[in-house]
Amino acid sequence: MAQKVSSDANYMVILQQSVYMAFIIHFVWALLFIWLEVPFLVAANIASCFLYIVNYFLVKNEAYRLYFILALSEISIHACLSTFTFGWEAGFHYYGIIPVYGAFFFPKMSKSYKCTAAILSIFLYIGLYFISDRAIISLSAHMIDFLYVLNIAAAFLIIALLGSFFRSSVDRMIDHLNETNEKLNIMASTDSLTGLFTRRKMYTCLDKGIRGQFPFFVLLLDIDYFKQFNDRYGHECGDKALVTCAKVIEQLAGETGSVSRWGGEEFLIMLRSETKEEAAALAEKIRRSIAQQPVVNRDRTLFISVTIGLAEWRIGKEIEHIIYEADCALYEGKKKGRNCVVLYNDQTAALHP
Repeated sequence: MAQKVSSDANYMVILQQSVYMAFIIHFVWALLFIWLEVPFLVAANIASCFLYIVNYFLVKNEAYRLYFILALSEISIHACLSTFTFGWEAGFHYYGIIPVYGAFFFPKMSKSYKCTAAILSIFLYIGLYFISDRAIISLSAHMIDFLYVLNIAAAFLIIALLGSFFRSSVDRMIDHLNETNEKLNIMASTDSLTGLFTRRKMYTCLDKGIRGQFPFFVLLLDIDYFKQFNDRYGHECGDKALVTCAKVIEQLAGETGSVSRWGGEEFLIMLRSETKEEAAALAEKIRRSIAQQPVVNRDRTLFISVTIGLAEWRIGKEIEHIIYEADCALYEGKKKGRNCVVLYNDQTAALHP
């Protein structure tokens, strides 16, 4: 929905800019035709100015199809009138190219409308060439040359400006898409409750660690008796316990590793460490800190404990293998009475084949 709103806003800006440009051009032409003493073209350009005032409100009300029809019709009629009046040599026919160019830059229009507008404009342009050999009003050669240069410059300037408007709109939409994608990536990789990495993001971190082949440990942490805690104190209190636990883990392990909410009341930490002793010491520090951290819920101050399973990555181990080892160590810790740290070893492996 946000992308659609932004796209519509960009589209409206482009059309408004084209309305401003068309109004100014016709106002200047009205002044020029006053100087050349061609009253019906003065009237035609004043009428065009009023038409683009109407078009401005059509754009504001998102009546794009009607705007499209009126604008392209006005350009074509103006090109025909001016070409009949001053002849082919005056260069007013170049404005007939603009509808062909502009038709395909209106994304709100169907292909049938665009193709019809383009084909009619092409036939109109060719027809003008054959029927405008004689001018209704004769001007001096110098004035014809002046109008020709002015018209061809104006036509190319209009096309360039239209291209610039559409290009800037595309750039804005690309920037918006990039921003949206970045936000979606953050949402996909961040747990909404705790602010930690998601399980999916942690798999990416583990994969990078394995490919980088630097020493690391996996800590799988589970809040003890969390279901009973939730049932007794409510889910709101359970959420506070999860957030409290996440803050402690992030504070202690965030600088040396990656922290994720693995699922439910489980957290998985990828810890860069050279030795088992160092990893086990940090795991024990996390366990003690969580046990000492109060969970404040209304008028109650509660405490929680955690059990942590610890496994070491070694060359040749796959992601699932090391997670399995950490899970085995966690299970062993629960069997021992919870609220402890267990390092995966050969004995643990024997207990969990």
